Parts: sequence; C-alpha cells; structure tokens
Amino acid sequence: MVVALFSAIVSIWFLAEGNLEGGFYSSIPLLIMIFYYSIQARKQKEIPPETTIQTSVTSSKQRRHWDEIDKEQVRNRQNGRCNMCGKIPPRWEYDHIDGDRSNNSRSNCQGLCPNCHSVKTHDMK
Repeated sequence: MVVALFSAIVSIWFLAEGNLEGGFYSSIPLLIMIFYYSIQARKQKEIPPETTIQTSVTSSKQRRHWDEIDKEQVRNRQNGRCNMCGKIPPRWEYDHIDGDRSNNSRSNCQGLCPNCHSVKTHDMK
C-alpha cells in the first residue's frame, strides 16, 4: 500500500510539472482512486468493541472521553443527526446517556448538538 501510494504521488508530481503527457488534470482519476483506496484501508482496520480512555478526574467520579473511532461510530449510528432533536449539528458534543461519567461504553455515548447537550446537562442538575 505504501509503495503504491508513493508511486502515485511521484506520478502526480511528474504530471503537475508537465514532464509526462496529459497535464495535471489527467491525474484527477488517479487522485480519486488513491482517495477511494485510503478510505477502504481505513474501514478494514479492526475496531475494538469497547474502548475507554481516562483523561481527567472530577469530584467523585472519573471522567472519561471517547476516542475518535467511537465518536465516528456514534455519528454513523445516529445518521449524522442529534440524538435528541434530530437536526444536523453545527458542532458535535458527546454525552453519557446514563449520566455516569465512568461508563464509557459505546452504547452509553450519544452525539448531541450544543443546544440539546446544554439542555440535558442543565436538567440533570
């Protein structure tokens, strides 16, 4: 994969410099192919079922955050929409559904828009 990517980058460079026939625009299909295969390689990586990361400590409960893989899977599970209002959020915020900051299972994670996260957090206090 690395060798193929390297050779593709060298080919694009030569095309951009005009050293090969076709010019820069003929390399667009090659760029699309590189992009496609990089996405496929990323999808094939094995993802552990439950991942927890400790980052900070608050009062009596240990606060945990989800890694980027967990967040991406939550967004996909929710079809890119806030889990409360159903709108596409301008920015994602992630919430422990049961309110237990130490329960960092993927099933306890929900993606919310900033407004819904603020409302939920305020209602819990």
